[in-house]
Amino acid sequence: MEDSKMRINLEGLEGKRFPFTAIFWQYGFFRSARGVGRTILLRFVRNMDGKILSDHMWINYTPSFDAVGEFQQGDIVSFDASVGKYIKGYFGERIEDRINHPAREDYRLKYPHTVKKIGTRNVKNPGIVHVSKSICVAGTAGRQ
Repeated sequence: MEDSKMRINLEGLEGKRFPFTAIFWQYGFFRSARGVGRTILLRFVRNMDGKILSDHMWINYTPSFDAVGEFQQGDIVSFDASVGKYIKGYFGERIEDRINHPAREDYRLKYPHTVKKIGTRNVKNPGIVHVSKSICVAGTAGRQ
């Protein structure tokens, strides 16, 4: 299913905070007028019923993620986040890119909190999942 169609599932959740799970994929960064920021690419973002809401989503790297520690590709994370609407597309000067990537509404997850590393998924063999006995919660590393 195309990701933008999947994110329509987030439309009814706009402005509210919910728990989610996802698979950490990689770190990234963005540049803006305010400077450079760190981001995280999450794959297979699900609600707590297990329904996939997005096949991928970039979110800001917040202190809640930092408190859990370094993530590896395949780490399964749970977190609470607010759902918000934004305008995506190409806004630069290249006409062809504006035509190929027009402005449109999309949904994102913002202000993630209560981050937990709850397991790992073998990305080379996705059927293998390891759920951690010692869940690492932001601010409580090492405690069960």
